[in-house]
Amino acid sequence: MILLVDIGNSRIKWAWLVDGALQQAGVLLHGGAVPRDLAANLFAGGRRARRTLLASVAGPELTASVLSLLGGDGPAPQRVETAASFGTLRNGYSNPAQMGVDRWLALIGARERCRGAFCVVDAGTALTLDVVDAQGEHLGGYILPGAQLMQDSLAGGTGRIAASARLQGGGAAAGHWGRDTATCLRLGAEKALACLVEDSLKNLVNQGHERPALFLTGGAGTALATTLRAPAELRPLLVLEGLAAVARGAPA
Repeated sequence: MILLVDIGNSRIKWAWLVDGALQQAGVLLHGGAVPRDLAANLFAGGRRARRTLLASVAGPELTASVLSLLGGDGPAPQRVETAASFGTLRNGYSNPAQMGVDRWLALIGARERCRGAFCVVDAGTALTLDVVDAQGEHLGGYILPGAQLMQDSLAGGTGRIAASARLQGGGAAAGHWGRDTATCLRLGAEKALACLVEDSLKNLVNQGHERPALFLTGGAGTALATTLRAPAELRPLLVLEGLAAVARGAPA
């Protein structure tokens, strides 16, 4: 069995690659430190990995601690980094190392599922959007605050809005509009992100590309899907699917 581990900005996700399929996936919040029950969750039932692959966008201390835990009584884990290409997929960054490995692996996972043009949106603490044409050329993308970070930033910089939102809590929307400050903050952030995604899809078509498939991943992917008017495929384990492709050595 191969253990796949993805350390994000706020969560650690993992899955076991068994006979080419992801099994026994799990997730824990890390808060910048190794969760106390991480080892117990990873190795429940006496599972042991013959090989471990890890991708991380977290800080060096947390990453080193998890690497140490994973290699404690088995083979040293392999840390996966962003590359210039993988199979038919080509990184559009002039310096590929600047792209977060989670974005790169999500693109690999999407390319495994789609041989046409596609767009990957990872909606988490930050929202990243990347577009790839039918030939596998990464055309570029965007990075911006996620919906919750947008709300927190606005509330933190405007005392009156923050106070009003705390008093009201989370209200209900009236159709497309918010009728209290907390709901206005939430809907404003969600709709701003949805409009960006929809505009990106239209721009790709306007540039002469085929209509791209849209893949959503990340902790806020489900919420974003309910706001979007464009059809989308939810792939919560897309980064791990990319790690699985790297583990198999199968070209994307």
